[in-house]
Amino acid sequence: MHRLQPLGFVVGETSPHRFLFTIDIDSIPPLLEYVYTYVEEEAEGVKRKVPILAQIQQLTQKSPVLDTSLSSEAARKAAKIGSTVKQVLALAQVLGYLKDGKIHYPRYPPAPGTEVYRATDEMLRHFFSVEEDEALSIGYLINRQSVEVSLRVSGLGRHLAILAATGAGKSHTAGVIIEELLKKGASILAIDPHGDYSEMSLTPDGKPHQLTNRIAVISSNP
Repeated sequence: MHRLQPLGFVVGETSPHRFLFTIDIDSIPPLLEYVYTYVEEEAEGVKRKVPILAQIQQLTQKSPVLDTSLSSEAARKAAKIGSTVKQVLALAQVLGYLKDGKIHYPRYPPAPGTEVYRATDEMLRHFFSVEEDEALSIGYLINRQSVEVSLRVSGLGRHLAILAATGAGKSHTAGVIIEELLKKGASILAIDPHGDYSEMSLTPDGKPHQLTNRIAVISSNP
């Protein structure tokens, strides 16, 4: 794997599930950005370094000089004289690492002082890849529009819940999943009291959808 310039270094207490790392003040990534670091995992009695993917869940910035113990007046004076020493910390949630085409979760935590890198698009595509005959394409990563994300057909199981706040896109997401399942040849019955999918046989510009012959809309309205 190509080694990039470190984004930061692991600090403080770590676990196999999450870790903190410091960030260069000039290279602060956005929230939800993907990063990777290395841990030593044991396989067949041998330890080797593996890259683990993580996602930034929290960003904090503080100044050792301008701390919470200062009064308003003291803070004003400290800021006026140009006290710009700052520390940026990121909390990253570990997503796992790839081995033999499957995602595994590390059993060991990253060691403090280990370099942290911004994940490459190639790494993310590999991590989120799904076999073509199993893939239900639902969109792209929020911070990486070039990385497509798919659900696995066999991963849907018997039950599926789409949970989000009002207006967050639940109905649209369900519509995309239905369309992708239709492309796979699935038969679907959608009970739609709100009429969200009443025009699913049409494209956004009002033309017949490529799957129109497989979509029947039955309405109780006169």
